[in-house]
Amino acid sequence: MEEKGAPPRRGRKGITREDVRRACEALNAQGRQIGPTNVRLELGRGSYGTIVRILRELGSVGAGKRRSRTALPLAAEPF
Repeated sequence: MEEKGAPPRRGRKGITREDVRRACEALNAQGRQIGPTNVRLELGRGSYGTIVRILRELGSVGAGKRRSRTALPLAAEPF
């Protein structure tokens, strides 16, 4: 829903934390490494900067360190 008087939104819909969380769960189920490249491939969209930021917020990516098969909480957390 757009605000009254706000210009129309253009471009593609951005990715959400929930999108990234689901992609990480799918990667875990497939035994693939969780990282920005694989998350982007799984989602089919999203900027790497946004994906990295969300992965850090979810605790899936350390500062410059690669982790394989990082487990994420299965319960949806409110954001």
